[in-house]
Amino acid sequence: ALPRTGGARRALNDLALLDAQGALTVAGCLVVPIPDPQGQVIGLAAIAPGGTEHLFPADVPLHALCPRPVGGRPVVMADCGLEAMRLVQAAVPGVLALNAEAADAELAVMSKTRPTKAYVRPHATSLLSAVQRLEVPCFLLDAGPRATSDDLRAAMDAAQPAPVTVGADCTARIQDDRLLVNCAGRRYELRDL
Repeated sequence: ALPRTGGARRALNDLALLDAQGALTVAGCLVVPIPDPQGQVIGLAAIAPGGTEHLFPADVPLHALCPRPVGGRPVVMADCGLEAMRLVQAAVPGVLALNAEAADAELAVMSKTRPTKAYVRPHATSLLSAVQRLEVPCFLLDAGPRATSDDLRAAMDAAQPAPVTVGADCTARIQDDRLLVNCAGRRYELRDL
């Protein structure tokens, strides 16, 4: 049973782990501590049985979950702690997890590592645009949630360049020596680049 008063109750409340009625918001979840580089717990990742992840606090930096990537090499971007842990466990080199809620602090870490390119999941659009602002070439990594390290390496080899947002309704990307532009519902293609 949860204590009704005291330091433990205050700590749970400070981390937003209690709802308005005082019940645990992470009941039934796998809860993983997120340490800082000195090993102090600075937040929690709660993963529900369906795979949904919640961070407490919401702006906790996720890069602490991963070994520090070496500059000048490609990185595989993870937009949640569960994915980062899975990539690290699969022995994928250069994993970097970023939390879009803590974008400024997280991108400062990435700007210091200066990777040669970044592999980003297709669904991580806010992460993709943030990384592209650092002028790091981005590639879409399309691998399933249960991919092995061999599957992930094959997906990295087959990854296509990510589209770059040019304007409100425009994206551009290079594919097989062609520039593909989608703008206002129309598609344009330039060949022989």
